[in-house]
Amino acid sequence: SPPPPVPPWLSATGQFLDARCAISPAALGELHALERCAGGRADGAFPANTSDVTATWGLPARGCPAPSLELLSAYPRQHALLRAQGRVMQYCYHAPLGNYMEALPTAFLLSLLLDLALVVHCDVRKGDHMAQFKTRMGDIFPRYFAGSHIDLGGSSAFYPLAANATDLRQDSEMFGELAPSLTAVRALLNIRAQTGSALGNPANRRRLREALGAKFADGPNLDGCLLRYLLAPAPRLVSIFERLSNRPAEGAGGSLSAVAMHVRLGDRFLGTRTDRRPDEDSRSVAYQRDPLRVMRCLLRSLQPVGGGAGAVWDRGVCLRAVVISDSGWVEKCAQRLMKKVAITPGVALHPHKSAGRKLADVALDKLMLDWWLLARSRGLLTFVDGSSFSRMAARFRDAGDPGGWRLQIGRELGDDPNVCAQPRPG
Repeated sequence: SPPPPVPPWLSATGQFLDARCAISPAALGELHALERCAGGRADGAFPANTSDVTATWGLPARGCPAPSLELLSAYPRQHALLRAQGRVMQYCYHAPLGNYMEALPTAFLLSLLLDLALVVHCDVRKGDHMAQFKTRMGDIFPRYFAGSHIDLGGSSAFYPLAANATDLRQDSEMFGELAPSLTAVRALLNIRAQTGSALGNPANRRRLREALGAKFADGPNLDGCLLRYLLAPAPRLVSIFERLSNRPAEGAGGSLSAVAMHVRLGDRFLGTRTDRRPDEDSRSVAYQRDPLRVMRCLLRSLQPVGGGAGAVWDRGVCLRAVVISDSGWVEKCAQRLMKKVAITPGVALHPHKSAGRKLADVALDKLMLDWWLLARSRGLLTFVDGSSFSRMAARFRDAGDPGGWRLQIGRELGDDPNVCAQPRPG
């Protein structure tokens, strides 16, 4: 069915943003000068084949403490055996991608404590909250992500839950002591499912430190390192990445020579969402106040550290701008102002909030590729309002690329140019 008409107030918002993005020819020339790459190697100087770096996914990773040998060698075999026996823990959390990624590391920790194989498929039962939604993250996730060490995909056809399967619910901030389960489990998680909720119980923590390795479990970025263990790009994600126009160059560890800006304006901007008023869920206020100033900030962040003859380029490579947003108006502004900017094709839609329809493949491709670009870009430019979407992408990136950096814009962007400058190495 055709999408509903854009409500008048939302159309007015788009006109407002279009007006704020208007620029004189002289000022546009200044922006194009900032965009030029003089001194670094262009994208064409680097291999374009993603397969060159597929071996870099998983653990060990440069940004993570060394995990236990059991996690790297014995556990993948144990996971496969448990799956074959039907002893699985289904990860049941119907959430947008950012929240889904945020709870995935916790789901893995719970599966270790229960001695069950984690799978992302969830058998939805009558009366479940998630039964009302037509796009379920657990169903589409394996199309884009394969396990680095273990296989998270499949369906109930491979391991039907027994009649006596139990539900594990999180009713408080912390899980109590969990013992190995003899039956399959559906883990019905929510926004409180942080890794600390599994590690908070002393007995749970002791067992998890033994399974993961003490230094690994106590590391400052456990979430990102567990995502690194769990995720690698599936062929579909590799394919849509390789077809991206103005694709950034790839480097060691799978990182991209790019600065990715995430402009989250709020759910009212997401595709066909029409039931929010202009003053609801409004984010990235600095962008809405002055899009041109924010775009200049992005272009300044592409410039090498130091400037001039002593400039330090990112691994000798020209950085490419990537713009990711829930608003097509933000993407339109970026394309108006920059000659070479990477923007994923399609219209940003929300699995929960886009008119209750099942999302088409092109919308899902955009959603997953947006996150993947954020999760691999050397530099990130985000806003203080933030979102779990960019937060979890940054944690994944930091696990594989400890040299990555992040600039955060407050609710207002002042005149200090250092706010938009790359941090100096070291």
